[in-house]
Order: sequence, then structure tokens, then C-alpha cells
Amino acid sequence: MVRNILCLFALLAWGMAGAESVAARISPAGGAGNGNIVIEVRNVKGIAQKIDRINAEYSPVVKNYNEYTNNRTKKSSINLSLQIPKEKALGLIGSYAELGDVQSKSYSEHQNYYDLENIQKKAEIFRRYLEKIISSEKPEAEMVKLLSQQIESLENQLRSATQQDSTQAMIQVSIKERGYDNNSSGQANLKDKYLLILLSAFLALLLFFLGLLTGWIRCRKKAMTDPNG
Repeated sequence: MVRNILCLFALLAWGMAGAESVAARISPAGGAGNGNIVIEVRNVKGIAQKIDRINAEYSPVVKNYNEYTNNRTKKSSINLSLQIPKEKALGLIGSYAELGDVQSKSYSEHQNYYDLENIQKKAEIFRRYLEKIISSEKPEAEMVKLLSQQIESLENQLRSATQQDSTQAMIQVSIKERGYDNNSSGQANLKDKYLLILLSAFLALLLFFLGLLTGWIRCRKKAMTDPNG
């Protein structure tokens, strides 16, 4: 049992140290790219045709496309998620930048340090050791649990590594009409204040004339009842 525990700790230490050794051995050739650009335009009408021309030139894969209208400002926006080979990413961003005023833009590449061969080798060794422990007369539950967790972690790394395509970049494009994000409630409140001031002034003027009319009527009544006064 002591021997098994020592072997287990040695394997776990080897597995945890693997990430550092892999990062040290693999040259950072670059992973998947990520870009973002936010553009402000006067009107989105006609923008769809320009988008089609840009996409026809660069041939990206359109992963997502949607249009929104801000109910407060009544302004519209167009949002796209585009997948494109990394070598075309900056050109694509530059072409979209010509559509209007650029509010922000960025591009980066995440380093991919996964070593598939090394991870597969480790996972296979852990599986064989787990089978050996399970097939023993008195398998240690804690050892089985620890090994199973380590194998699951390695399998997750394998899935992540195979899902990444280091030749591609994802570009997020957002095209907004000028004033799309502005909150119009302040303007509405200002209009309400002006309206309230005008209404108050009108009521004050109306009361003033009513006062004059009431005084005039009283004077007329007094003159009619007391002609000598």
C-alpha cells in the first residue's frame, strides 16, 4: 500500500509539473486570434451593402449577425461575429474601420501551449495505473478518486487543444448609429421642466386676469347700488 501511495504521488507530481515543462519546451508560435472593432456611423441604411462587399473580398465565415434598435434613442446597430484566417484579420478590421468613426479596435493572439502528444502519453499512463489499482484485491478508494480526477483533467486539456484552430481569428464587429447608447431620458426630463414652467406661467397669468375681472365686477356692482358714491 505504501508503495502504491508513493507511486501515486510521483505520478501526480509528474502530471502537475507537465504544464510548466510543456510551456518551457514549446515555442510560442501563436494561437487563435481575437479582434474587436466598434464603429459609429450617421445612419446604418446602406451599410449592409458595404458589409457584403467587404465580406466578399475577405470571405470570412459569418458566425453570427444581428440588428438591434435602442427603444430609448430609436437608433440602430449591426453586430457581426466573423471567423477568418489570421493573416487576413488585420486587413478585415482595416476595411471595416473605413465605414465610419472608429470608437475602439483591438487584435491579439493567444499563445497555444498544448502539447497533444505529451498529454495523450500522460493520460494513457494514468489509465493503466488506474486499471492496475482497480484490479487489485483491495483498491484504495481515495487513490482511485485522485487518479480519475487527474485523467479527467488531462482529457479536458485534450478537448481544448483539439478545439482550438491556431490558424483562425474571431473578429467581433459592432456598427452603431450616432447616439445609439445615449440616454434620452435627460432630454425628456428637460422638456417636461420647460412645459411645467410654461404651464405655471399660464396659470399665474390666468389668475391675474381673473383677479382683475373680479375687481372690475365688484366695482360695477358697487357703482350700480350706490350711484352717489
